[in-house]
Amino acid sequence: MWNKRVLYPAIAGVVALAVFFLYQLHQLQDRFKTRLPQVLPGLQIADARFGYFPSPTLALSQLDYQAPGWNFSAQQVIARFSWFSLFSLSPQIKQIELYGGTIAPLNLNIVSLTLDHIDQSYNLAELSLTAESVENNRLHLTALAQRFANGVALHQLQLNVEMAQGYFLNNRDITLSAEKLSLSQQQTQWQMVLQQGLLNQLPLESAVLHYTPNNIADNHESKPHFTLQLQQNGGILAINGQQQAQGNFLALRGKRLSLSPLLEFLQLPVLLSGVSDFSGSARFNDGVLTNGDLTLNISKAELNGLNLLDLISQYFPIRQGAKKYADRVATPFEQVSAALSWNQAVLNLNKLSAQGKDLNLSGSGEMSLSDFNCRFELRLSPNIVGYSQYQLPVRLFGPCRSPQYQVSVDKRLENQLKNLLREKLRERSE
Repeated sequence: MWNKRVLYPAIAGVVALAVFFLYQLHQLQDRFKTRLPQVLPGLQIADARFGYFPSPTLALSQLDYQAPGWNFSAQQVIARFSWFSLFSLSPQIKQIELYGGTIAPLNLNIVSLTLDHIDQSYNLAELSLTAESVENNRLHLTALAQRFANGVALHQLQLNVEMAQGYFLNNRDITLSAEKLSLSQQQTQWQMVLQQGLLNQLPLESAVLHYTPNNIADNHESKPHFTLQLQQNGGILAINGQQQAQGNFLALRGKRLSLSPLLEFLQLPVLLSGVSDFSGSARFNDGVLTNGDLTLNISKAELNGLNLLDLISQYFPIRQGAKKYADRVATPFEQVSAALSWNQAVLNLNKLSAQGKDLNLSGSGEMSLSDFNCRFELRLSPNIVGYSQYQLPVRLFGPCRSPQYQVSVDKRLENQLKNLLREKLRERSE
C-alpha cells in the first residue's frame, strides 16, 4: 500500500506538471499566433494548433506575408520542440518544416523547406529547400543559414536548378556553390552578396546584386530594376537591368574579363579567346538573351580552330613567324576589335579587325545559333614591311569549333603575287 504521505504529493506533482505543460502549450500557441505578426508586420496566420505526440508541435495554417514587391504564403508551417525544453520558461524550437508555399514575384511553389538543428538564439540552422516553379523547373538548395539584423547569410551554399523546358543562358542545368551568400533588405531595395563561388564551371570571386521591386511613391510608379556586378579572375562584369514593356533591358559592360570561361558558360564555341573590355546592350526574356549588340576590344587574343599563319605562309614569306605556332590549331593576335549583334537565330559579326606580330586580319560574317555553323569572309595581310598592302581573301565555313577554309585568289591578287615573286627573284640575282 502506498503511504498517503507519498501518494498525495506524487499525485499533486503530476497534476501540477500537467497544468504547467498545458499552460506552456497555451502560452506558446498564443505567443506564435499573436506575437509573430508583431515581429513581422504584414504577416497573417489563419490558425495555430498544438499537437503532443510523438513530440510537441505547433502547426500554423495559411500563412501570408507581404513586403514591398514580395509576397510569401504557405499552407502550413510546423514547429517542433523537445519535451525537455517545455520545462523551461522559454521553450526552444528545434526544427521548422514548411509545406505548400509560394514566393512572388519569383513564381516559386515551395515543395518543402526544413530548418534543422536550430540553435538556442535562433541565429543558426541547417537549411534544406526544394521548390518548383510554375514552369516546372526544379530547385534544390542546402546551406547553413545564419540570421542577422536585416537578412540572412547562407554558408557552404549548394544550389541546383533543373530546367524542365527551355534554357537559362543556353544551360538546362545550373549549379551554384559558394562559401557565403547573404541576402538583406535595405528600405525598398534587396541586396545579395556572394563570396567565392562557382557557377557551373565559371569561377566567381564575388557577386553583388541590388534589386528594387515595383515601387509606388508620391504617385510615381518605378519599374523593377537591378544592378549586378561580378568579379571573375580579376575582371569585372557589370549589368544594369530594367523591366520594360518589350521585356527586360540590360546594359552590359565588361573590364579585363577572360572570354573563354564566359563563352563556355554560355555553351558557345570558344572561337576567340583573350582578355576583353566590352560594352553593349541586350533584351532578356525567359532566360534567353533574345537580341543585342556588343563592341569588344580584346588583348592577348587567339583565333581558335585554324592556323591562319600557316595558311598565309603558303603565299607570303612569313614562314619564320608561322613556324613558332606550327603545332597549334590557333592564330595569335596582340589586339582584336569586334562589333557584333544577335537575335534568337543568328549572331552577326559586323566588323572584325585584328593585329598580330606576323599577321593582320579584317572581315565580317555570321554564326547560326541553332547549329553553331559559321560563315566568315576574311582578308589576311602579312605584317611585314613591303607586304602589308597585299590581302589574301579567305572564306571560313562549317562548324565554328573546327571551321574549314577556302582561299579566293582573284586575277588581280594573282598578278600581284607574280609581280612580287619576280621582284624577289630579281633582288636575289643582283
